Amino acid sequence: MKILLSIFLSACGLVAAAQDTDSKPILYEISKPGSFETSYLFGTMHVSDSAVTRVLEEVFPYVSKCNVFSGELDLTDVEMDMTLTGTMFLQDTTLQGLYSEEEYQQVQTFVIDKLGPAGSMAMMMKPMWISMSIVQQEMVVDPAEVIDMRLQLKAEEQQLAIEPLETMAEQVKAINDIPLADQAQALLEFALDYDKQMSMSEDLTEKYIQGDLEGMFAIYNSERFSDQIELSLINHRNQVMYDRLSVKLKEGKKVFCAVGALHLPGEQGLIQLLSENGFSVTLK
Repeated sequence: MKILLSIFLSACGLVAAAQDTDSKPILYEISKPGSFETSYLFGTMHVSDSAVTRVLEEVFPYVSKCNVFSGELDLTDVEMDMTLTGTMFLQDTTLQGLYSEEEYQQVQTFVIDKLGPAGSMAMMMKPMWISMSIVQQEMVVDPAEVIDMRLQLKAEEQQLAIEPLETMAEQVKAINDIPLADQAQALLEFALDYDKQMSMSEDLTEKYIQGDLEGMFAIYNSERFSDQIELSLINHRNQVMYDRLSVKLKEGKKVFCAVGALHLPGEQGLIQLLSENGFSVTLK
């Protein structure tokens, strides 16, 4: 199964130690034959690491060329309501019921070690939400400095319309739609291969700084993922993002679209979906 952290680097991001090297943005120009309007597709990494956020110096000028900003979410309006929060917890089973006794002890030890006193509460959550809690615990992030937030704030400063491609409820549903057995297996592998996943996050970060989307995708594809996790967290969301982005483009809006970099490549990635539907997507 594919290493769990690769998804969270796309969906939430984990700060890794990055070398002080020149950065290159993963930025594409989108155009359509017969139209004079140009839009942009930017692959983000949802972190505040200064080695990563240097790409913004090259990206900001393209934001000002547009009249719509479309991130995954409206980051100034992402408060989680209690209805959604409740869906993160196990209902008709317990975490212990998803594992053998040995596996449960391994997971419990890992969760308590990583989350401390909060671990006891986390053990009542669905496995993917436990994994995300641990990833977030490991992050050293100033929310105001995360690439996506800085881009949205820049867009607001330039008076662009903020038109996100997803809602918080949809992102929560994407995680909850993953069968519990797949979630449990992913959390177990996260616990057993934690050091390997941390190393992988560093490799992904280095590739991102270099602007090497193919290199990121190769790391992501280095091991197989469960079909249900792939479908829920990547492929289905890519289709939704494409559907909503393409409507804006066909309306003649000049869109600066910023989504996790791992949503861009592959046969079901945004670049391919745009290309096969008549849009020209060119690396800047």
